[in-house]
Amino acid sequence: MSKMAGLKRYALTPVIDFANHGGSESGEVAYNYFYDAFGAMAGRDFSPGSEVLISYGQRSNDHLLQYYGFVEKDNPHDVYELEDVVPKAIAHLTEAGSFDSSQATILEKSGLAKGGETLTYCKKGLQFPQSEAAMPALRLLALNESELGADKAAKIGIEDFKSQVSESNERAAWALAAAIAEQELAQAPSTPSQDAAILSGNVGKSLDAEKQLAIAFRIEKHKTLSAGVRALRAAAPGTGAGAAATAAPVSS
Repeated sequence: MSKMAGLKRYALTPVIDFANHGGSESGEVAYNYFYDAFGAMAGRDFSPGSEVLISYGQRSNDHLLQYYGFVEKDNPHDVYELEDVVPKAIAHLTEAGSFDSSQATILEKSGLAKGGETLTYCKKGLQFPQSEAAMPALRLLALNESELGADKAAKIGIEDFKSQVSESNERAAWALAAAIAEQELAQAPSTPSQDAAILSGNVGKSLDAEKQLAIAFRIEKHKTLSAGVRALRAAAPGTGAGAAATAAPVSS
């Protein structure tokens, strides 16, 4: 028995397979040892004739689309993965005139200037855990010139930013995360309202199921990132950042 303890067991469960998923539902499917059967348990009261939903777990729309073939509207567990955050943050700071050579030196030493790091946003701000170097890079980039001079840059590395440097720096790092997300939204090919109009109009009705799903997916991703930005901005009024979010990070 001990050798089997770590194994996952899968079962085909007719009838229960008809139960649909709801991200906000607390209902679940569980094995009843005494009856040697699986049962679907509702997590709340349902009115007669209404559909009983269960939860497949905290699944993003990426997961739901890939494994179940649907997109959940207003999914509370959806995320948005923003790639190459370091080059995007550098571009934002360069345009604002606040990127200096000391920061560039450390990023070059760490190999982060070329990109590859991903920052994951959720509707409450940022989803944790993040990639190992994403937040340290943002903390470094959020330092001002008085905090990081050329003399200090030669002595420190990206590993020195794995934890919070200071409260003000953390606020600035969250502000930077919000700013590059806003740029991502500004560069989107469409808005949720425009996509919704497509789906509800004659054009949308003429699209095949896969294209309709793709548009629905894009709508939800835009909404998720927008909500994440609003959460970051609201967490620290006046700074445009989210230091409060660091006190209660959202774990995956």
